[in-house]
Amino acid sequence: MKIVSYTSPNLYIKSFILFMFCLVLLTNCSNEKQRSSNFQVFSLVDTTKVTVGDVINVQVWVKGAGDRIIQFPDWNLEDENINVRKTKDLSGEYKDEYGVEFQLTLWDTGSFEIPPYSVNIMQEAKNTVDYSILTDPFQIIVPSVIKEDQPNLRDIKQPVPIPMILPWREIISIVTIILLVGLLIYLWRKRVQPSPDEKTQYNINRHPYDIAIEKLEQLKSQPLFDPPDIKEFYVTLSFIVREFIENQFFIRAIEMTTSEIDLAKDLIPVSHQSTTTLLDVLKQADLTKFAKYRPDSNQCSEDLEKIETFILDARIGWPVKESNALME
Repeated sequence: MKIVSYTSPNLYIKSFILFMFCLVLLTNCSNEKQRSSNFQVFSLVDTTKVTVGDVINVQVWVKGAGDRIIQFPDWNLEDENINVRKTKDLSGEYKDEYGVEFQLTLWDTGSFEIPPYSVNIMQEAKNTVDYSILTDPFQIIVPSVIKEDQPNLRDIKQPVPIPMILPWREIISIVTIILLVGLLIYLWRKRVQPSPDEKTQYNINRHPYDIAIEKLEQLKSQPLFDPPDIKEFYVTLSFIVREFIENQFFIRAIEMTTSEIDLAKDLIPVSHQSTTTLLDVLKQADLTKFAKYRPDSNQCSEDLEKIETFILDARIGWPVKESNALME
């Protein structure tokens, strides 16, 4: 009787995976130890031949530092023709690879030997330098752009007069502002307003009706060709009827707006239709004065006739002779 042993394929796979994991782990540990043991400090320079004022990039690297504490001090050079400036910190592929970058600028021609840079390894227990490692020095050549041994220097040119530069933008802005202010002043003065002296010139011996009719007759002869003429027409027409209401019924209509006259319309002893006609004409005058509405000449004539009819309806007899006798 034979006994046949059987081993599952999964067991071989698991064993192979375990073996590979241990092999990778051992390899990484050996590489890490090897990197820690290979501690290096070196420098890299991008070029060794420049002209005056060019920038040279110098990198100082530390690799395989392990647990060491590294300090990158300032790089102070005694040569006043060399300017050194630290630009940035560097980091490598591994965590124990890092460095620093400097920029060198040379301000004279010739051959310069850049001294080594000192990297400090610090003690762990104390904040002091345990020892330092120096990088290799390197040579920088700065050739002269003048190739002649005894160059001929040109004479100094006489100073060139600089033409006067006018600030045209500021001048144009100031002139524009002045013109706009002048235009606003002109438009403000051009506004037609009733003269306060017209009220004081009123003759108490004349009936308000006669004065209004006389002014309406003068208004009829006024030409109406341009929009300013139409605006002047409605300003005068509105003032005539307001002056008549104020002198006839002692209502301060000249100083009142159209809405205020509408509220006080019950104080005017005329029919409702006459009051409505008056308010329509006053509103038409407001649109012409303030909203730039321009009716035609026919509409102007109709509105003048409406005001004349209102004044005729609102007329109240005034015994002028008796008044003159009382004054005497």
